[in-house]
This record gives sequence, C-alpha cells and structure tokens, in this order.
Amino acid sequence: MKQIVLLFFFIVLTSSAFSQTSFNDRLKLNLESEKIDIQVYPNPVTDYLKVSDNASVERVKIFNLVGKAVKNYDYLRGRDYFVGDLPKGIYLVQFSDNQSKTIITKRISKR
Repeated sequence: MKQIVLLFFFIVLTSSAFSQTSFNDRLKLNLESEKIDIQVYPNPVTDYLKVSDNASVERVKIFNLVGKAVKNYDYLRGRDYFVGDLPKGIYLVQFSDNQSKTIITKRISKR
C-alpha cells in the first residue's frame, strides 16, 4: 500500500513538472501614457489639506488606518480640504476617477 501511494505521488509530481504552459498572445493592455502626479501638502497637516494634480480626479476620500472613511469630498481643483476636526494620527487619502476607480492613495500625518 505504501509503495502504491509513493508511486502515485511520483507520477503526479513528474507529470506536473513536465507539463506545458501556453500563453494567449491576443491579450492587450490599456496603459496610460501620462504619468499620474498628485501632490498632497502640507504633510504633516494641521487644518487644511492642499492638492495639486495632473489627473482626472472626481472624488477625495480620507480613511483612518482601520479603513473607515472619515471624510468624503467632491474634487475641485484649487480647493483646500478641511481636516482640522480629525484626531491626530496617520490617514490615507484616496483619489478616484468618474468611474469610482482608485487613481492613487497617499499617506498623510495629522498633527
């Protein structure tokens, strides 16, 4: 019985070791040629958070480190975002586009 089990494992291991992998050459990637550059300042922040960007941002969400959304803003270029009522700590600022896809997430420190 022991020999049969060992033979079975040997066959399985050798057959998977010599198996072939195929690739689909029709897969196309949609890469954006433009580099996303979003700056969040000052960091550490006390009252107002400023943002400069070259991306198509629609929403700004601020999360605590537990993952709870604590602030949610519609994005307006040149607007300052009030965070003075948040407790001191580390937060994540998530920027999303008009399809609610995350563009980038930045870390800030609130003092």
